[in-house]
Amino acid sequence: MSCISAGGTVRLTVNGTVYAVRGSVTINPTAEERTEGANLDGSPYYTSKPVVPSVEMTLSDQVGLDIGALSGTACGDATIDLDEVERTYIVVNATVVGRASLNPESGEWSGLKLIGSEIRTING
Repeated sequence: MSCISAGGTVRLTVNGTVYAVRGSVTINPTAEERTEGANLDGSPYYTSKPVVPSVEMTLSDQVGLDIGALSGTACGDATIDLDEVERTYIVVNATVVGRASLNPESGEWSGLKLIGSEIRTING
């Protein structure tokens, strides 16, 4: 019988550098967003539009962290490893977007997002 697990340790690696993740990581792996609506006769309709796959994250400030190098990542390699659930996400052509903001009181960097042409999932 397998163990049911969720959450746990997250490792973020961008261009070979491992970053300490703080708080949550939100992975948006799909490249399409679908919304619903209702016609005047009550029947449903759906619309879809393309969106960029992305990863939203908060990082821990630490000695030697080069936020400028991370912010300058364009078309690099990025992986997010979820050890407890034995899953890895690979961000293809990873580019960092957004504006980095540091909260010195909590030691958190926020405001950055990884985007890519696709996000692949590897289980196990």
